[in-house]
Amino acid sequence: MLSRETLDLILTFRSHRFRPIAGADGVDDEHERTRRGLRAFATFGIAKTWVGPSRGAVCDVCGRKIAVDMIEYELVAVNGNEIRLDGDCYTLLVKELVTPPRGRAAAS
Repeated sequence: MLSRETLDLILTFRSHRFRPIAGADGVDDEHERTRRGLRAFATFGIAKTWVGPSRGAVCDVCGRKIAVDMIEYELVAVNGNEIRLDGDCYTLLVKELVTPPRGRAAAS
């Protein structure tokens, strides 16, 4: 949602009106960025999961290569979105599904 709003803003004002924003989150924030991506995918509802040996794919969340013959997880959401995960990101997804986000517990 935020990335779509940012793109709309950039297309509306173009570079002649403001300087483009460039850069990345800090290394310390990489783990939280992965969690946010997994939480966002989980909101679609997971319909099917396939598990099998990798053919050398890349994890869609962390960007690391999944070595050939290592286990990879392909998840398909109810709306048809797909994501491929390595073992570490899949384990993190499972933890995220059973643990409510920090802000939600305080709001209840």
